[in-house]
Amino acid sequence: MESVGYILKKLWQNVRHDSASSAVNVLVLTLTFFTVLVVGVGIVNVNRLTRSIEDQYQITVYLDDGVAPARAKAVAEGLSQVDGVRSATLMGPEQFRERFLASSGATLEGAGDVAVDVFPSVVEVNLAPDYRDRMDLTALASRIGRIDAVESVETHEGWLARLKGLAGVLGMVALVFGASILLAAVLIVANTVKLAFIKRQPLVQVMKLFGATQSFIEAPVVLEGFLQGLTGAVASVILAWGLTTLLDSRIASILGESSAWHLSFVPLSWVVLFLSLCGAVGIVGAHLASARTLRV
Repeated sequence: MESVGYILKKLWQNVRHDSASSAVNVLVLTLTFFTVLVVGVGIVNVNRLTRSIEDQYQITVYLDDGVAPARAKAVAEGLSQVDGVRSATLMGPEQFRERFLASSGATLEGAGDVAVDVFPSVVEVNLAPDYRDRMDLTALASRIGRIDAVESVETHEGWLARLKGLAGVLGMVALVFGASILLAAVLIVANTVKLAFIKRQPLVQVMKLFGATQSFIEAPVVLEGFLQGLTGAVASVILAWGLTTLLDSRIASILGESSAWHLSFVPLSWVVLFLSLCGAVGIVGAHLASARTLRV
């Protein structure tokens, strides 16, 4: 207990005597960790967007021109019974035309003058997520294409694969970037501790003369590094959460409160892991600098 009391007392003295450098170090760490969190928030929302698009993934089945409504309805009902198909929605030419005008009519001059009979009837087949990855979409499209009254089938598989590939690349880039930032944070803590040890060198020499072990001398400094890392991490979490909330409210004001588009903060489990990593960064940085200095 006496050793613990001494370590805490020494920690308080170190922070009080070097309050300016400690504050600057915490500020630098806060900004450094903040960039990691911003990247994390971006990755979370890119993945959420990708999952949302995957959840709404559809195969578009174009029916023959002039197909009878009863036959079109029968094709849609038959597709809805296929294992792994979540829903099959039939759209007649008028509905398809309205969808087309709503999505791109405003940017195409004269689009509103296109006659209804130009548009085909289509069936939008929505696949269940747990079946989609196991399905051979090309084989499924081939089977659907052999159905009477079906003109063509569009799977959009290549576009979805490119989207998932892009999300994977962004995730790898973010991982490398985050690891680089955390390494830089270790060096920041190490440099600060090294400068502090230079100032305290006379006191350290006296403690050595009285038989203090390296671990005993190092303990307050390592604890100080841990607290600086943890404080910077907590501050960066608050800043990143505030920025995410502000941007989310801004998006809501532009798109409307009912819009499905909104920013999400990183999960609580990520926050806990992040705080632990940042505390470990402070410990590692302080230990490296103190161990090297004490060996001199």
